[in-house]
Amino acid sequence: MTPHGLIPAIALLVGAANSGQAQETTKSWGWRGDGSGKYPDATAPIAWSHKSTELQGLSCQGDKPTPDVEQAKSDLSDGVIKEWLVLGPFDARGADSAKPFESFQLKDEAELAPVPGEVTDGKTWKIVKTIGTFIEPALVFKQDMLEKAACFYTNIHSAEDAEIYLNTRTRRWSKANSLEVWLNGTKLSGHPPVVKFKKGWNRLLMKVISTAVRPEKDEGKDLQPNFGVLLWTANKQAEYITENIVWKTPLPQDLKAWGRRWSSASQPVIAGDRIFATAEPQTLTCFDRDTGKILWMRSVNFRDVATAEEREKKAKYFTEIDPLNRRVKELDRLASTRALTPVEITEKATADKELFKLMFKVNPRKYYKVSIQEGGMSAPTPVTDGQQVYVYYGGSGIVVCYDLDGKRQWIHHLPAPAAHHCYASSPCIIDGKLLFLGGQKGKQYDRIRTLVSLDCITGKELIQEDIGTGSPIASSLMPGKIAGRDVLAMRGLLDPQTGKTICRIDYMQGIPSPIFIGEKVFFVSGAWGRWSKNPFSYLEFPNGDLTKPRRTIIPFATEDEYLKYPGRFNDALSLICSPIHHEGLVYFTRPDGLLFVIDVVANQIVYMKYLQTNWWTDGQRGQDSASLTMDGKHLYYFDISGTCIIFKLGRKYEEVARNRIEQATPLGYINNFKSTPIIEGERIYLKAEDHLYCIGKK
Repeated sequence: MTPHGLIPAIALLVGAANSGQAQETTKSWGWRGDGSGKYPDATAPIAWSHKSTELQGLSCQGDKPTPDVEQAKSDLSDGVIKEWLVLGPFDARGADSAKPFESFQLKDEAELAPVPGEVTDGKTWKIVKTIGTFIEPALVFKQDMLEKAACFYTNIHSAEDAEIYLNTRTRRWSKANSLEVWLNGTKLSGHPPVVKFKKGWNRLLMKVISTAVRPEKDEGKDLQPNFGVLLWTANKQAEYITENIVWKTPLPQDLKAWGRRWSSASQPVIAGDRIFATAEPQTLTCFDRDTGKILWMRSVNFRDVATAEEREKKAKYFTEIDPLNRRVKELDRLASTRALTPVEITEKATADKELFKLMFKVNPRKYYKVSIQEGGMSAPTPVTDGQQVYVYYGGSGIVVCYDLDGKRQWIHHLPAPAAHHCYASSPCIIDGKLLFLGGQKGKQYDRIRTLVSLDCITGKELIQEDIGTGSPIASSLMPGKIAGRDVLAMRGLLDPQTGKTICRIDYMQGIPSPIFIGEKVFFVSGAWGRWSKNPFSYLEFPNGDLTKPRRTIIPFATEDEYLKYPGRFNDALSLICSPIHHEGLVYFTRPDGLLFVIDVVANQIVYMKYLQTNWWTDGQRGQDSASLTMDGKHLYYFDISGTCIIFKLGRKYEEVARNRIEQATPLGYINNFKSTPIIEGERIYLKAEDHLYCIGKK
């Protein structure tokens, strides 16, 4: 779902993406560049913002405060408390769900300053180290925490008096959990409260309680209480100062009309001196690569693919449709000569939305919409062969081809895929054929995935092959060669020439795209339930027989019990990010920022690391969707708030830098960054919800 591209002259080849050996097939540039997410010749910048130092003077420890602050065990520069004293669990049966803490009060709790081994109300305080912003009491105490309560305490040292946001949140099952926070004996209120840390040591106490009873049929829902706490600078002006932003250009879409869509996850692509990016609802925008100026804009809608019969039969609709359509096209032409005003952008988005509604009335089965509220129209990443740009608007089933100057070459319409997530599948080009996931004719309302192949020159439909039902398919089609054959890796292997299934792999579930590592196909299966128990594995093909794959599972073993918690793991691994491979190591990030480094030679997890970004997620599935990107030396991880963490390749985590674009607050974000960046030379191109950014040397 997230895309990429860089290219001086479209010289990169679609091929064995992560084997490091491009195959001699059709040249294309789209999702994750050449499909691998690697830009080995690039020297991307590693610094483009100054970080605030307000949190640098904070540290914490669960043990008794030391006179020498240098001995404090854990710094809080990332805003995450990693060491606690814990007490519990306490029985909370019968507690009033409206006022849970009236029945759960510790003796002299306002004055508590415990040390390890101290006993309070019959329980012993114990030190626990945590990772991430969210804490799972069920893992800490190794038992079911429904109808139970617990306490978490830590000592925070501040180098000087400081005002800091103390942002706390319980799990989304809000009726099941309650949280009470005390600082230096004072109960905090507000969300988030601005607290005043005094110079020296401060006492922080958290009380969590669950008054929920597990339902008879919990249907996989996990009501276990958890909570999160995140420190954040209260001085908004001092948090980040951006620099080295070469340009940023507003995208022509109105989020008030269309809402927050997964279209922001689509990547731009580069062809020569031009950059192409989609915007809601169905608009392709061409930018000048050096200046960010909009060169042209082209919108399509159902009016463009309506048949003569429909026009005659539904003439009354077209009396309303035609004026709207003409205005949209006029605004497109205006955008080629100047920047649209906010009023014009709003007008265009509103007109597009009305066009969609009217055309849906014309023929609801043909113009069937799938999860438009979630996915929008423009989630797929475009693809280019250097001569033309191909765009698939998955929410409507419209496919359109333009030359680099914006002249439309052809337009084609298929039923929109009814299957969840397929509307976000990005196309690829193989041997002059455009391949993507679409709906099946006559079966729009079935959960059908269809591999569609169109001729790149004419748009003529060549293949429409049903590839079955089930969980979401990979959001891109990554081509490669296995045993000398071109294949597509999705829920198994497919022949790109015929669309026929070579082998079916029922346990390949989830959205992350498979990757090719030599003669292996590595994939992440993280949909839900049983699929997430063995998330990392790869396929091999003994004796070159593609019909009989051999699966090798990477054992999911970890030192941290926290990661073994099924409820959290099932939620967190079921989303979007795709893996990347380099010299025998696969790198993969969960949407909550957990990094996995996997040795595919030794078949083991090398290490895991939470990439804390000071961004406040829901603590469950997380929000980060951008896949990792790699230049010649480093990996780049972008979170939803625009924070980028840069770290070295290798078997040990070494952070190089972290940067931020724009200004985020604990109350929300200004921009929504879901797209995977593309790298060209010394520049990074990054698409946000409503802007396209160029980062690098001016």
